[in-house]
Amino acid sequence: MLSIKKNCLTEAEKAEITALQDDCFREDGLQNAVFLSNELNVDRTAPCFYLGYVKAEEKSGEEKLVSFLSVFFPTKEDGEIVAFTHPGFRRQGYFTALCQEAVEDLRRTGIGRAVFAVEPQSRSGTAVLTRIPETQWLRTEYRMEHGPGPVPPLREGVHVLSLTQETKAEYLTVSRKAFSEEGGSIVDAVIDSPTRRGYLLCREGKTVGVFDLDVEERQIFLYGVAVAEQFRCRGYGREIVNCALREGVRLGLPVVLDVDSDNPPALHLYRSCGFRSVFEVGYYGKII
Repeated sequence: MLSIKKNCLTEAEKAEITALQDDCFREDGLQNAVFLSNELNVDRTAPCFYLGYVKAEEKSGEEKLVSFLSVFFPTKEDGEIVAFTHPGFRRQGYFTALCQEAVEDLRRTGIGRAVFAVEPQSRSGTAVLTRIPETQWLRTEYRMEHGPGPVPPLREGVHVLSLTQETKAEYLTVSRKAFSEEGGSIVDAVIDSPTRRGYLLCREGKTVGVFDLDVEERQIFLYGVAVAEQFRCRGYGREIVNCALREGVRLGLPVVLDVDSDNPPALHLYRSCGFRSVFEVGYYGKII
């Protein structure tokens, strides 16, 4: 196998990876699509995409992508690994080879734990986990979706500001306390992104919460939801959700989000707002 590692992908490589992912999804009934950008990684110079090729035909010399692994590390704590290998090339050591490379690069980057994301119905993924020593279940993450529909207006006195360099400091005041992250580079990535948008929810001159939207072709992804500690349990989380839903109505797109099993208040909020679970992913950690 020829392995290539990169920190960004060409459009042709993205197309190859998506085609391979589609083959795997059809075979295994999976839905957790891989994130093909390094824009939110804490170190965007570090490799995070690993591609495994074999010769398609001996005479032609062309290479066929048969295995792929990505690593997402928005903080120095964890490197989240998503990987898939073509059904016809499994159990030949391709994932193992790419994973060893990725783990060594994570160590060099200063990441302390590899976290493997596996959908429960992935027989190949769960089988691989049994061969990785000292992995521990960490949490389950639910992908939830809400279709366009009527949404109430903002309550009186509440308004929304866009995340800019001028509002960045106020945004970070809330975000850092909620997620225990430095966050500066990630916020800059959101500001510079053509699809991502950050917002501050304000009332009477005070920032009560923050959130981000990633407007994709077929959906709007809500993430980074945080309510300032002194304003919690006052309904501002629901106001943030409604802001996202109103954008969904405006663009005619469903709103989706991820929520962890270890965050019961958020899970209850989203369910009460009409979100339903679409699929789930298990996360398994290994100290490296």
